[in-house]
Formats: sequence, C-alpha cells, structure tokens
Amino acid sequence: MHFAFFYSTPKLRSEIPVLPYTPYWILYTDYVSVAVVYSCTDVFRIFHVDFAWILGRSRTLPESTIQHAKEILIENHIDVSRMISSPQEDCDRARKDRAVFQSSL
Repeated sequence: MHFAFFYSTPKLRSEIPVLPYTPYWILYTDYVSVAVVYSCTDVFRIFHVDFAWILGRSRTLPESTIQHAKEILIENHIDVSRMISSPQEDCDRARKDRAVFQSSL
C-alpha cells in the first residue's frame, strides 16, 4: 500500500495494487481530537463506492462532536443515514488476543 500526501489540499491518496486510485478528503479536523474524512471511487467503472469516517483520538467522542461531524458531511452532500459506530469496548483485550494469535503462527 502506498500513501501520498498533498500539502496544498486536505487530501490523501492511497494506492493498493489490486484496487483503483482512491482519494481521501479531510473535510474537517480540529487537529487535536477529531477528523472527518471522506472517500469515493468508481470500481472498474462498474459501480461507485464511497466511505465516510468520523475519527477520534479517544475511544469515545461527545455526542455533540459526532453531531457536528455529521453536519459537515451533510453540508458536503454525503448521506449519513447508513453510518454505524464502531464498538470500542475491550480494545485492550482484543489487541492481546491478536498478539497471542500472531505469535502462534
């Protein structure tokens, strides 16, 4: 996987050998605790895929922060109705389980 950063625009590009060019736009960040990121691409000109993330530096974000992030997505004509939150409970245990699994390979 290859990442390229564009310093003149809030954009990140990833290149995965089997997938097409994928741009990521940083729509908002406070540079401290949260970032709102969006990506979309056409896959082999067959179908369109888009992703949106609300990324936090902590495992939980205040509801007001999540709502503000969703408002930014909506202002950019991005559908938030299908967004789901990622559970952040037991992350330490999952990391330990993964480490045990990896060391047993």
